[in-house]
Amino acid sequence: MPDSLKVKVNNTFVGKLFFESNKYIFSYSQNDSDFISLTMPSRSEQYLNSKLHPIFEMHLPEGYLLSIIKKHFSKIAKTDDFGLLKLMSSKIDGRISYENHDDNKSKALNLDELLNPSSENLFEELVSRFALSSALSGVQPKVLGVCRINLINLTAKIG
Repeated sequence: MPDSLKVKVNNTFVGKLFFESNKYIFSYSQNDSDFISLTMPSRSEQYLNSKLHPIFEMHLPEGYLLSIIKKHFSKIAKTDDFGLLKLMSSKIDGRISYENHDDNKSKALNLDELLNPSSENLFEELVSRFALSSALSGVQPKVLGVCRINLINLTAKIG
């Protein structure tokens, strides 16, 4: 049974991405106007590739974030391109998204945690806490975290 991911465009299911016999296969569910990319228009014929299609590859982590994710997940999940995409899929939310029943939401930060960190390794703590919710590609180290700001406390500290 091949690995698969359901692909959505603007929150509407449009097709499935499979990894089978070392091939990446994208198949539209029906021929309509919801296409995933200009280079992959909607059609009945499958898109086959030996590498992950570029429109999906852009969602993969790179550099430092990639090494952290591989380090943490290599023993419990596949960390090839398809495995990484499946790990990240629940946090990818744009024109293209993936159906994933993982409802694990990362706990939001508050401004106090950022301004007054409990240790000197704040960046490492943020990476371990938000690594899978940071569907940001690029080599430069970065992590995306949700920060809830209490404006009353913020104005009291500024004023």
